[in-house]
Amino acid sequence: YGNPRGCQVYTGGGDFVVGNTKRLQELHSDMGVNKKFAKWARAPPFLCINFVVQDLNEENGAMRIVPGTQDMTDIGYPETTEHQNSRLCPVLAGSALIRDVRTHHGGTPNFTTKTRFLPSIELVSMEFQEWQGHRQDIFPAPKTLPRRFYDELPPSLQKLCGEIVLPIGVLSEAEQREEEWAADSKAAR
Repeated sequence: YGNPRGCQVYTGGGDFVVGNTKRLQELHSDMGVNKKFAKWARAPPFLCINFVVQDLNEENGAMRIVPGTQDMTDIGYPETTEHQNSRLCPVLAGSALIRDVRTHHGGTPNFTTKTRFLPSIELVSMEFQEWQGHRQDIFPAPKTLPRRFYDELPPSLQKLCGEIVLPIGVLSEAEQREEEWAADSKAAR
């Protein structure tokens, strides 16, 4: 991150485009820019790392990104044909896309029959967290990382993920559903 305090994993998520989607997703920023954030013109407060789990191509809903828009307060301009036809592709499965979350981006049509997935994690600058830590709308980071996965991580990654690990004995929503399905399946036999 280029600052001595580094960063922390903030959350995980991602996006998808269902097969046979014919429309563009509107350009948007994942974090609005405010004049108070002027000091962040160079270093992004949040980074998103999208993991490419299937090849991205012209047909399957690749992401479009408008370079240089991370400092704009809103779109404030009509989408051009160039923006609409923009595709971040081809990108091979196994790649990672790293972007400032303020950068304007959107999805493209998925002309295939299969859903295109693009899971992600977000990193927050420790400097930004210290500066904006009082904001209850974004801090503290949601605790979503199951303890069993956290325990398998090397110490260097545990340090990055410490803020989002669930307490011992607390299950994630996915783990709770897994237990419910197992119980339902057992009861159905």
